[in-house]
Amino acid sequence: MAFGTQLIFALIAATIALHYSGRSKLLIDSLDKAIFGSYGCIPAPHIEELTLQYFKTRGRAESIRMILQDNNIPYSEVNFNGDEWMEIKKKGIETGTFTFGQVPAITTKSGFTLVQSMAIVHYIGRSLGLDCECDDYHLCEVIALGSEDLRIKLNKVFYDPNFSMASRNTYISDVLPNWLGYFEKLAPRFDKESNDSFFIGDRLTWIDYVVFELIDTNVEFNNHTRSFLPEVHILYDMLEGFPKLKYFYETFSQRPNLQKYLLSSSRLPYKLPYPPRTVVETKTS
Repeated sequence: MAFGTQLIFALIAATIALHYSGRSKLLIDSLDKAIFGSYGCIPAPHIEELTLQYFKTRGRAESIRMILQDNNIPYSEVNFNGDEWMEIKKKGIETGTFTFGQVPAITTKSGFTLVQSMAIVHYIGRSLGLDCECDDYHLCEVIALGSEDLRIKLNKVFYDPNFSMASRNTYISDVLPNWLGYFEKLAPRFDKESNDSFFIGDRLTWIDYVVFELIDTNVEFNNHTRSFLPEVHILYDMLEGFPKLKYFYETFSQRPNLQKYLLSSSRLPYKLPYPPRTVVETKTS
């Protein structure tokens, strides 16, 4: 009994000593690595034979494709168009694959299914050891949810059947700069000598793909709609004035596997679902 009591006190003392030495986090990370085979606050089992289901567009599946392509994760993809969707949706709800009657959705060899783009990217990150550390978890959630807020604002313009250049210009000139400013403040100071650009901590995490894809889809939206504007607008750079975001975007896009995907002819083209109602709106004096 005495020995057991001494052992308990010894363990408590060791735990306290580790805590105040600043090495407790290292111990926890090492235990996670030993148990799960990967780093991160909440590691997940390795994913095998993944199938992604989504429309034949980039949309909300693009960040999923990016993390899979960049990390050489084999996967197959089932694409469908709007005409097929209602029947596919019905079957997906019946089988439980489409939990909320929405896509993207993934299934694996083991029968595991998951929906919601952010949850899918996060789970894949966990399975790859790319989850955030526990100390950074709150910040990762803030960034992920903030990126979703901006995406919703873009989608209100992008998917509007009455899409116009007036609504596009309001988004580009008013909404987007404000939100890029928010993310600029959250971005770390990147070490340009290392040629690395990680948004959280000192290693790659799933949040990097969330932020990169968010910037990329806005860059594409800005550039793609320029052709409908007068020549005077052509030189506009939406990342000018946001040096940390610009550095992150340009550096992260140079990751070999990701760059290969971004430049691949197999990547689905960027396109507007609805053409602008008017070519350009002009002010009358």
